[in-house]
Amino acid sequence: MGRTGCFSGELKTVYHEDLKMSEVLEPFWFVRPNGEPVPAPKGMMTDFASTPFGVRNLFPQFGSHNRAAVIHDFLYQGEFVPRVLADKVFKEALEAIEQVPRWKIPIMYWGVRVGGGATYFQHTKLSIHRARRLARVSNNGCRPLWKDGNFHFV
Repeated sequence: MGRTGCFSGELKTVYHEDLKMSEVLEPFWFVRPNGEPVPAPKGMMTDFASTPFGVRNLFPQFGSHNRAAVIHDFLYQGEFVPRVLADKVFKEALEAIEQVPRWKIPIMYWGVRVGGGATYFQHTKLSIHRARRLARVSNNGCRPLWKDGNFHFV
C-alpha cells in the first residue's frame, strides 16, 4: 500500500443546537499523501456527514470519519477546488484514519461522488466568501483556488 496522509492533531468542536451544526474550535489540517496541507480553520461550521436517513445505521452522521468529513465540508464550503478533487481528498483522509473500516471507504467515497453535487453547488457567494475569509485566502471572484490540481492556500 502507498503512503497515506495524516492529520495535524485532534479535532475539537462544539455543537450548536440552534444551528444543528458543530463549530471547529482550533485550526485543524489534513496533509495529503503528496505533502499538500488542507485546512479546516477555527470557526468553520460542519454537519460532519450528510448521511441519508435510510443508511444511517451503517454510515452514521458522526463517527470515526469525522476528521475526514470536516476537511471535505470545508473544501465544499469554499469551493476551493473542483468537486472531484474535494472528493478525492475526502477518500485520502478516510484512508489516513485507522478506525474507519476499509470496506466503508469506497462506499463513502462513491456516496459523495454520487450525492454530493447538490451540496457543492448550493453555496452562495456569501457562504463562499466566509469560508475563504476563514482560510485567509482571497475571494478571487468566487472562483476555485487551484492550478494544475494543486491547492493554493496562503
